[in-house]
Amino acid sequence: KILNALDWHVHPPTTLAFARQLLLLLDNYTSFNVPLQVTRAITETAQFLSELSVCDYFFVSKRTSDIATACILNAIESISEINLPNSARVEFID
Repeated sequence: KILNALDWHVHPPTTLAFARQLLLLLDNYTSFNVPLQVTRAITETAQFLSELSVCDYFFVSKRTSDIATACILNAIESISEINLPNSARVEFID
């Protein structure tokens, strides 16, 4: 009823909304305890990359969930192995 009342004028989830939900998995579902500063660095980098994706027409036809995943993976790649071991990365990706 609500969607009919709005004539289906709703906005889909943004890239950043998807990224935030996916990053919750990093904290909640990996056996490695990710330090807060590492989670913040990944979140900020992913947010920055998602904002950059808006500027490139190439991403218009891509799904926001795919862009969010790519932003997170690139952000994780920028973190040193000392702060985020490979085992935690693999566990998150799997």
